[in-house]
Amino acid sequence: DRRLSLQQRFPADINIKLPVVIEASDIAAVTSVLKDSQDDDTVRNEAANLLHRSKYRQLPGILIEILGQAAEKERFRTFALQHLTAMLEETEAYDTEAIGKRIEEALADRHPGVRREALMALVRVRHPKGAQTALEWLKASGPEARAYRDVAIRCVCELDLKDQIPTIREFARDEDPVVRIAAIGALSTW
Repeated sequence: DRRLSLQQRFPADINIKLPVVIEASDIAAVTSVLKDSQDDDTVRNEAANLLHRSKYRQLPGILIEILGQAAEKERFRTFALQHLTAMLEETEAYDTEAIGKRIEEALADRHPGVRREALMALVRVRHPKGAQTALEWLKASGPEARAYRDVAIRCVCELDLKDQIPTIREFARDEDPVVRIAAIGALSTW
């Protein structure tokens, strides 16, 4: 019921009050909230969390469908990708091949936030495309490349690609403070 406040719809202790949904009617209700692009992003995210806790096997398909919807906004699409990433590591519960393929496709997504999230996901699970893309984005030039430089630096660091230290050292003096911070952070980690 959208007339209720966020706290009434999803209280802070929802994990305790409603750890899982089992009944088909409850699953249908939570799924309808998740699919409703007009609903609040926080509520939809909690709906996805609830379905994930419930090990709802159709959840990846719904999230993949959401990623493909033209009406979906960038913020919730990044949330959907985060949920898919969490499921990617649960090889016995979900079809990780389909999830991995969709995350890999998201590297070319229309929304920069989704592309960034896709790279971090692939690096987190040590997918070969993650390392390849991180290096490409690190070395790319042009205005669009700047939007991804910080995440590329963080991913190269997470992959422990120390042979890139000279390249990253150059970005420690970058004019963009976000890139500078990422470079200094990576260098201090090493």
